[in-house]
Amino acid sequence: MKKYDAERVRIYSIDNSFLAIEELALMSHDGAESYVRHVVRHPGGAAVVPIIDRQAVCVEQYRPAISRITVEIPAGKRNPGESSLQVARRELVEEVGIVTEELAWLCRINAAPCMSDWSADVFISEEFQWVTKPQLADELPTDVRLVDLDNVEMMVERGELVDSKTIVGLLMARARLDTHSM
Repeated sequence: MKKYDAERVRIYSIDNSFLAIEELALMSHDGAESYVRHVVRHPGGAAVVPIIDRQAVCVEQYRPAISRITVEIPAGKRNPGESSLQVARRELVEEVGIVTEELAWLCRINAAPCMSDWSADVFISEEFQWVTKPQLADELPTDVRLVDLDNVEMMVERGELVDSKTIVGLLMARARLDTHSM
């Protein structure tokens, strides 16, 4: 496999956004091949699988990019200066009204490395408390939904679960629970 050196050609920023599109000129180490690629730059984020009796607390929300309602684990982008744990705790309160101190790391995912540097640390929480979910002015409305961890593959096959961080998070949470219950 050849390795390539990347040189930033230009950055397209989007006003009032946390995203940027970067144009890269790639050159093979031997100079024989060159390419131009566009990459979406994202600050990353975190996601959490809150568990109640082998069911995950998820959210249903409309996603304009794919014009449909999705079922997802609570997740969100990293604000400047936030750690992944801080993002995870904040998103739990904002999206489903859960407060927890107990979070265990499951994995880090890159959902679309072909076009973006977005990554998320995924955590599991089995000990939490319900609180009143805040109403956020700039967020689309969400509904809370429980997803049985033993039905994940069936839900993927039927097209009910399409979000990659959610699918990976649910499968990793189930594997952790199965391993720790032995």
